[in-house]
Amino acid sequence: MAAEWHPNNNTTGNNSAYLQIPSSAVETYAPLVILILAVFLNGIFIAAFVEDRQIRTPFSVYLLNLAVTDIGFAVLEMSGRFINGYYDYWPFTNPAACTFWLYCQLIFPAAQVNSVFLISVDRLGAVCWPVAYRAQVTKRRSLYVVLGMWVWLNAYHIPGLVRDRALNMTEPTIATSDCRMGYQQPSWALWMNILIYVAPQVLLMGFCCVLVWKIKRRFGAVRVKPLVPKSNPDNGALQRGHNDITGRPTSSAHVEHTNSGGTLIISNNGPNPLPEVSPANPRRNKQSNLQQAGTDLSRPARLRGAVRSQIERRAVWTLLALATVVTLFWLPADIYYFMLGAHAIGDSPTFESVQLILSYTVTILNPLLYHALNHDIRRAVRKLFVSRPLLP
Repeated sequence: MAAEWHPNNNTTGNNSAYLQIPSSAVETYAPLVILILAVFLNGIFIAAFVEDRQIRTPFSVYLLNLAVTDIGFAVLEMSGRFINGYYDYWPFTNPAACTFWLYCQLIFPAAQVNSVFLISVDRLGAVCWPVAYRAQVTKRRSLYVVLGMWVWLNAYHIPGLVRDRALNMTEPTIATSDCRMGYQQPSWALWMNILIYVAPQVLLMGFCCVLVWKIKRRFGAVRVKPLVPKSNPDNGALQRGHNDITGRPTSSAHVEHTNSGGTLIISNNGPNPLPEVSPANPRRNKQSNLQQAGTDLSRPARLRGAVRSQIERRAVWTLLALATVVTLFWLPADIYYFMLGAHAIGDSPTFESVQLILSYTVTILNPLLYHALNHDIRRAVRKLFVSRPLLP
């Protein structure tokens, strides 16, 4: 999709199939700046993934795939864009170099869009079917899904690229100093935009809407209530969350998560107060102690459920941010290449430069979103730069 096509209606010259367009300074050096930032930011996330075992989850496997895709996009595609723009022509005479760069133009943008789509599928399963997701989805299975995505993308792009290059090589009017897709297969180019780019983005936005609705319905709001009933006049200070002697805040509040299925109460003030002991009725004291023990044993399970819910919400917000960036920043490229594939427009250097820079910027924004919206990733990245004190 990111490969270029520049038809030229002037058939009197020796280069009738392509039009050589001088690159502007912004179009030349912007890929180089974005390349450096993308490699640095995504490299930090990959290093954190390798060093910290706690962030190695099925969800982070998809983030790792997206980070590797962004680095490949930057190193292999943007570097060729910079070289081509710096010289205003393709300086390598070996046809294999041009073919490989065109392959990178096709495969890495497609992998970026489809990687975000896979993240949305993963989050949809985690939120809509949480029990089955935790029982069946593993890091190994996520890795197999990622490999399947790469196989599908290569299976579609390589035959079309080989045929396009074979047709271009037989054209005597093709300039050897230019490296561009000929797009002499309009149907292949049109279906490439629909299947590889438009359809995943449409499904991505639909899945995000379902996730927002499920998150609001399942987890609900969070509010704080006092543990002491309001009808007890002797504990007014405790009702306000303060110690009745020192006046300092106490941890006598608990968090209540409400949803359509019931109420979940989590206490953060340690063990519950001991039940009153009545020597006259030891049997009742024994029953009270058993009930108290049952309450204490259920608290860790409730706490784990609340932590899991918080992690799922963070992962969904990360997905929503990634989906918004991909959709908005790739929209101009979708329009541009869809119209090129349909032969609806000719040359538009300004439009081409804008959509290229916007699509390149996604490689920088993705790792920034990981760090800003995911506490575990932020903690893992911080551990890379914070030195640990040496033990004596």
